[in-house]
Amino acid sequence: MKKRGLAFRGGYVAAAVIVVLFACDNRHDHDNFRGDVVSCEEALAHLADCCPRFDPERVRCQYNYDEGCSGDATQVEHPTLDSNESQCIRNLECSDLIERDVCTRTQNDLPYTGEKPSSPDAGTSRGPVCP
Repeated sequence: MKKRGLAFRGGYVAAAVIVVLFACDNRHDHDNFRGDVVSCEEALAHLADCCPRFDPERVRCQYNYDEGCSGDATQVEHPTLDSNESQCIRNLECSDLIERDVCTRTQNDLPYTGEKPSSPDAGTSRGPVCP
């Protein structure tokens, strides 16, 4: 009987440890229905159709922010492609995307990150992926 009681208490201890470990993990995918997120995903679909070996899974089209344990938002991430870049990509023919090296530049791009409050103009700096 004692063994069973100890094992049962051990389950409570393990659950408590898991709760404590994840209590401060406030990083979430906050709004995948934002216009810039949807536009970015549509652009990636067009690139995947047009560009050989393009892997859309490597490009982040999410809006996230990390509130930290104190509740203060400290980091924000915008979709890798802003609305203008996404529209530019969707408007180009496949041959133009390949010829202008948009496929490669997008594949190697990083999402916009920075301190919150933030806009895609703040934080990570990089050149445009679409002319």
